[in-house]
Amino acid sequence: LFPYTTLFRSTASNVPLEDLITEAYGVQDAQIADAPAWMKSESFNVNARVGWPRGDAGGWNPDERRQMLRRVLMDRFALRLHSENREMPVYFLTVDKGGAKLALAQDPAKATAEIEHPAKRFFGVRSTLPGELRGSGTPVAVLVRTLAMQPELGGLPIIDRTGLANAYDWTLQWSPDSETRGDAAASATRADHLTAALEEQLGLRLELGKAEMPILVIDHVDQAEPEKKLEL
Repeated sequence: LFPYTTLFRSTASNVPLEDLITEAYGVQDAQIADAPAWMKSESFNVNARVGWPRGDAGGWNPDERRQMLRRVLMDRFALRLHSENREMPVYFLTVDKGGAKLALAQDPAKATAEIEHPAKRFFGVRSTLPGELRGSGTPVAVLVRTLAMQPELGGLPIIDRTGLANAYDWTLQWSPDSETRGDAAASATRADHLTAALEEQLGLRLELGKAEMPILVIDHVDQAEPEKKLEL
């Protein structure tokens, strides 16, 4: 979400408010309820600045940065929400019977940094073409969040049950959603291209199920000016 992050600054451009909320609370899009439509359609620029962390020369950890972002959202948008558990459709990500086909990361230092700083949740993933994702030194948690953004999966949350704890290099290619849109029969099985590619290329399975998930219910939010810059 924040492609330019240093010890004292995080910046991003054209970010919908809903994405800022998922970043601040560590949830997926489908775990936000009662959000007004403009939270997806109107975007904001973020210029977040922080001071030197107290008693820690290594910088603010991801949880501390998320807490800061929450305070900004409450201040600038008068955001008020509450959490409740709801049973909902989800995907479970598991290892296929033949075993995972993920290569251990070639850059161990980068891999360690990614695992220790999960807030960098999309770092190491590139998408140069529709229907193509490339991971470099990424933990499975990053793959999960990236997959959850793909339109073929209908916005359902993904729960990681792989048990894979390392960071990996991988490439995933499939026929994208746009190639099947408009055909009623094809749209009913739109996820098949992606799930089949996931099994064949990465040795991972996505299985539909139901699970009780924490949901963030939006109680109140003010519609600010889209071009407004947010600063910490």
